[in-house]
Amino acid sequence: MRTTHMLVRSTVSLATLGALISCSSLPASSMALGEVRQRHAAIAADPDVNALATEELRAATASLRRAEQAEDASAPGAVVDHLAYLTEQRVKIAELTAQSRSAERVTAQAGQQRDAQRLAMRTEEANRAQQQLATAQRSSAAQTRMSDERIDSLEAQLLAMHAQKTERGMVVTLSDVLFSTGGTQLSARGEQSLMKLAELLKRYPTSAVVVEGHTDSTGSSAGNLALSDRRAREVVGVLVGMGIEERRLEVQAHGQDDPVATNSTAAGRQMNRRVELVFRDQR
Repeated sequence: MRTTHMLVRSTVSLATLGALISCSSLPASSMALGEVRQRHAAIAADPDVNALATEELRAATASLRRAEQAEDASAPGAVVDHLAYLTEQRVKIAELTAQSRSAERVTAQAGQQRDAQRLAMRTEEANRAQQQLATAQRSSAAQTRMSDERIDSLEAQLLAMHAQKTERGMVVTLSDVLFSTGGTQLSARGEQSLMKLAELLKRYPTSAVVVEGHTDSTGSSAGNLALSDRRAREVVGVLVGMGIEERRLEVQAHGQDDPVATNSTAAGRQMNRRVELVFRDQR
């Protein structure tokens, strides 16, 4: 009688979990990473799971580690959420597998048809979770391919506009001659260059831009820092006026501290007087 009661409770729990799994949406996580971590800790402390679902628990632990590493590396929230979702599914698989194998032992001992039917139901639930996990993984791979293709296309178009590929990202440089002499207002030619960049930003809405202002070493350091900041903000203002969301644009003023050429010649100083737009993809 005690064994039968345990089996009934296990069946109710599994049916509830099966309903939760079948209602899960893909590929977004139904649980925050913190909740998944707690759920994993609970099954890791369960002796039945450790004894009866060793491989499944190991897979869930590895999946959790990947999600935590992504979070520690400040990966985008969507990436962390997706990895948390995959971990959640593996945790459920480990839990259901342990319950299924436990019920299988009871069935072998009891030899009752009713228990065999319950075992089949648990196995089906575990298989459904496995299928959902596989679907989520395929979706993740497809999204990654699409993202890579989109980035490659953006880079190609920026290279056509004479951008430079650097460790910081794709960099488009606006030279000093595109501003009023010694001033911050963009010339008509400068605005024309920004118009092309604005069109690119509209086509690639996940891309953000860091607008960096630079000067030569002529004048005071404080004055140069202020000038580089004003010029960078002028560029941001023009892009916002062209329809780009301000949240996608970040201003960094460097003044004379980051030259790309010598300040001992007129040509070198002109190269140092610039505004750089660094494209970064947010995925």
